[in-house]
Amino acid sequence: MQETKIYRRNKDEFIYNFAEQIRGLRRNSCLSLEELSQGSNIAITSLKKMELGHFNDWEKIFRLARFYDKKIRLEFY
Repeated sequence: MQETKIYRRNKDEFIYNFAEQIRGLRRNSCLSLEELSQGSNIAITSLKKMELGHFNDWEKIFRLARFYDKKIRLEFY
């Protein structure tokens, strides 16, 4: 039971942080969703979902990272 709570808390924290980083990248580059969509070749609806923390297509995440010239790093701690 305790492990399930820890897993859920870690998952929620990961999703929140990841979505926050995606929103921050767009805001810092002063791009609208439409401009980002055109530049990254990702649908606006997908970008909106990613900014809300709903993502399940890693290919789109990799495309977004390439657009911003960023690396994706997962950490275990």
